[in-house]
Amino acid sequence: MTDLLSMEIAGITFSLRSSTQLVLRNISPVYQQFISGPKHASADDEVEILLESANLPVTGKMRRMFDAEQAWSLFREGDTYFLELKPPPLQEPLWVVRFNAGFKSTVIYCGEPSLSRVNDRISVLNPLSYPIDQILLMYILSGRQGALLHAAGISVCGKGCIFPGRSGAGKSTISRLLLDREGVTMLSDDRIILRKFDSGFRAFGTPWPGDAGLAENISSRLGGIFFIHHDSENKIRELSPREALNLLMPVTSIPWYDEQPMSDILKTWEDLVYAVPAYELYFRPDSSAAVFLEEFLASGAR
Repeated sequence: MTDLLSMEIAGITFSLRSSTQLVLRNISPVYQQFISGPKHASADDEVEILLESANLPVTGKMRRMFDAEQAWSLFREGDTYFLELKPPPLQEPLWVVRFNAGFKSTVIYCGEPSLSRVNDRISVLNPLSYPIDQILLMYILSGRQGALLHAAGISVCGKGCIFPGRSGAGKSTISRLLLDREGVTMLSDDRIILRKFDSGFRAFGTPWPGDAGLAENISSRLGGIFFIHHDSENKIRELSPREALNLLMPVTSIPWYDEQPMSDILKTWEDLVYAVPAYELYFRPDSSAAVFLEEFLASGAR
């Protein structure tokens, strides 16, 4: 068995192996610190994945659970899921991923479009990239009291703050405003993972940056959730747990088509909104917003 790749995201380690001499290509630079960077002290889960260059499963007669605008589809056969990546105009899949809820015997089958042969060696496009890694993590985290959401995130003196929002809400803008502030460390400007541990919730940076290009392999204990809005003045309003939960739903990666992981994520988010204070943050797109937020955090307000 050949070890091809070990990558840790939010305490989940993906170990990619092959029984044949495959060579990975096209590993994005943004993933490098998640491959070679320091492991989180909270790292507690390893998902072993076998990469196969033959025996591609045929999904035609399986039950289709979800179709993401022809880019990828999810099928189910008994307790086993099959994730098929076949973006147009390809006639054959790039990959088919087989997994179950416990993530035992996880296999990625390589389709012909992902393979190339040079001098009797087979190279394959790196499959542990978007969207496969995000989809797998959505399922993995659902069973481990966590989830992935659209949010920027920072650590301020060891205290994590996240800024959830849909595209255009201002995640990259607020990230740029806070980037070089004293005592502030950026986690990400677009995707954050939250996980619940005995010590509380932690926010993790991820390898999927937004417009500001920020994606750090670090984490921080979560101290506040700030739903952001562009505005002509800086102001803040505390939210009730119910309000916070309603705002979290549209920005969280949830498999609404699959009852058990959906239920698990909702339960974790119910715990989250009662454990961590949440606010709406209206901000001007200039340096005054950073000063306003720093003063609010320094006040110790809940």
